Amino acid sequence: MIITFSNMKGGVGKSTLCVSFSNYLASQGLPVRVYDVDRQTTLVLARKADLEQEPERIPLFEITEVKFEKFWLEVKKLVGQPGFTLIDMPGMYSKEVIEILKHTDLVIIPFQYENYSMTATGQFGSLLDTIIARNPGISLDSIYVPNRVNCTIGRKKDKEEWQLWEAAIKKVATLAPMIPDRVCMQRRSTLYLNPVERECVTPCFEFIMDRIAKMKDKVNQEDKV
Repeated sequence: MIITFSNMKGGVGKSTLCVSFSNYLASQGLPVRVYDVDRQTTLVLARKADLEQEPERIPLFEITEVKFEKFWLEVKKLVGQPGFTLIDMPGMYSKEVIEILKHTDLVIIPFQYENYSMTATGQFGSLLDTIIARNPGISLDSIYVPNRVNCTIGRKKDKEEWQLWEAAIKKVATLAPMIPDRVCMQRRSTLYLNPVERECVTPCFEFIMDRIAKMKDKVNQEDKV
């Protein structure tokens, strides 16, 4: 299964969410491979720093740096490979992004309750709808993830607007449980999922895994037909 972490808005936590989910999958013994397609190579640099601090640690999965300009031509080779292929995407919109998404099974879309983030996320959702409409043969699903949410900030009016926006998402898409903004989420490692971090992300990741199980069941049923 190919899973991309994507949004048109940068700084919403795509890379950190990708590495947390990778650790979550790998800790359950599931085969995982990660491709860092973002030009900032955040995950590749983080893995290097983590290994320098803990050289005795054996990584649970590999992180491969791939040039974005070339990856969109190679992504089709990853279709159908066993296990999980996770892709950390750049925060942008282009024909290359569209081509990668066309070969994706599940898009995980992190966002934050902030006007610019919500606007960009809505635009990205419209882009996904257009891709699906123009390519009826693809099996592209999506999950929106409220990421690094601080429930203590925001005016009453802001929170009311967030609730309305959240309700609008639920009418047309899948919304996962939020991931709280805590210190543990700022100290993630590419080598393991620490216990406190696991507590923060488990409700969201269990929701995602349940969605993945339903997607696989649907595919199996269609294959039988």
